Parts: sequence; C-alpha cells; structure tokens
Amino acid sequence: MNRKLPRVYDYTDFREYLRDIYQARKQKDRRFSQRYIARCVGASSSGWFSDVINGRIPLTATYHRALVTLLGLRPREADFFELLVLYTQTDNLEDKNRYLGKLLGFKDVEPLLVSKKKFDFYRHWYYTAIRELLLYIDFCGDYGALAALLEPVIRPTEVRQAIETLEAIGLITKDEKGCYRPVDRTVSKDSAFQSVHWRNFVTSMMKLAIESVDRFAAKERDISSVTIGLSESGWKIACNEVALLRKRLLALSERDSDSERIVQCNFQLFPLTKKMKDAR
Repeated sequence: MNRKLPRVYDYTDFREYLRDIYQARKQKDRRFSQRYIARCVGASSSGWFSDVINGRIPLTATYHRALVTLLGLRPREADFFELLVLYTQTDNLEDKNRYLGKLLGFKDVEPLLVSKKKFDFYRHWYYTAIRELLLYIDFCGDYGALAALLEPVIRPTEVRQAIETLEAIGLITKDEKGCYRPVDRTVSKDSAFQSVHWRNFVTSMMKLAIESVDRFAAKERDISSVTIGLSESGWKIACNEVALLRKRLLALSERDSDSERIVQCNFQLFPLTKKMKDAR
C-alpha cells in the first residue's frame, strides 16, 4: 500500500513533523536512517537527528536548510516549515504570537487543526468576559450597550468582532428571540496551540489585575499576596489547594442565580528563589 507522506501543514510542532516524516520515509526505504540523515545534513554526530526531535538541541538555520533539501519540500512548504521551527523554538510570547499569526495565514492549514478565531479569543480579555455576560443578559445586537458594561469600556466595533468570533467558533448562538447565548458553560482550549493560547490569556488577565489597583476602590477588589517557604511536598499541596479553590468558585457561580457582575480571579504560585539546597 502506497501511503502518503505526512503534510507539514498538519503540524504545530516541527519536531513531531520530523518524527513522523522520518518514520514514513523509513518504511518506504530502510536506508533512510538517522545516520543517513546526519550524514546528508553534515552533522558530526550520528545521534544528531534524535537530539533534535527530542528537543535536546535546537535546529539551527544551517541544518534546517539542509533538511528542507533532503526532504524535498516545495518553496511554500519550506516557508511554513521555517516558521514552524521559529514558532516551536522561541520562548518569547511576542515572537510566538507573531510566528503563529503568520502560520495561520497559510491557506493550506486545516481549519480544524488551527483556528484564527480561537487565536483571537485567547488574545483579548473581553472575549471571555462577553461570553460570560451572555449567560445573564439579553443581547440582541446593541453593541454600544454591551461595550459600556465592560471594565474597562471597549469600542462597539470590538464587541461586534468578539460576537462574530464567538459565533464562528461555536461558543455562542442565537436563541428563539434572536438573542445570543453561550452554547456551553465551559470553554476548552484548542490543543493545537494550547500553550500559546494559555499564555496569551493569562498575560492579558494579569495586566488587567495590575490596572485594577487604580481602576477600582479597595472595597470593589480583593488583591492580596503572601510570600512563604515550601518543600516539594508542600508545593504540591499548595497547588492542590489552589485547584480546589478554583472548583469551589466555579460551583459557587453555578449556584449564584443572582449574579450582578462578571469578575476575574487569578491565581499565581511561582518561585522567587532557587532551591536553597542547591546553594549549600
């Protein structure tokens, strides 16, 4: 049976693509080994390819171009692969978003695998706020009135774009009265770009939290912090406590039928020091 080779456009991590294309090519030609790949691209180690696909070493520009030639990628495929390498290997969120935006611009990308609309949903804080609002209010098209409900206030055109996006990705729909309602009460991340979606969402909400210190009086917000020392087991317990509190707050929201406003609750547990035993 002559199986088709994996398409680079169907991947969101270049390492997964290389792993799959290697297996597919090896099934067709047993001589297509990791040692053969290393020799073709000019790598000094026979384990170079394994190190790349397992994330132990980066794929540099020189080897990247040699791989493109070896795999016989067409110019547009090569452009996509280059962006995929840059997207996968950068840790900078601004760069990641820029590369992701360019990846989403390729018409060859399957719409179910990556969604520009979902990308927008997690980049803008007010998308999730609007979706939550629609659980409690009747919105039938007055974009100005809906914009005025948000803190901070946004433009009616931004509300319109948010509504169009939410409807396009199936998170809201019109009811029998012509008003928009959420389809489900929970939102799942797009697994294709889960990491960058999550980082965009958390970053936007943390920026709002900083602004809320000046935007709201103390009685309208609850912002506090604590600095503590924890062991490894204590860290795991603390993370579990935060997870339990999230669940309790969600349950409270489900029971609270007289909700008056949408609020955001952020949780952060992160190190302020290296492990002290490492300094001894």
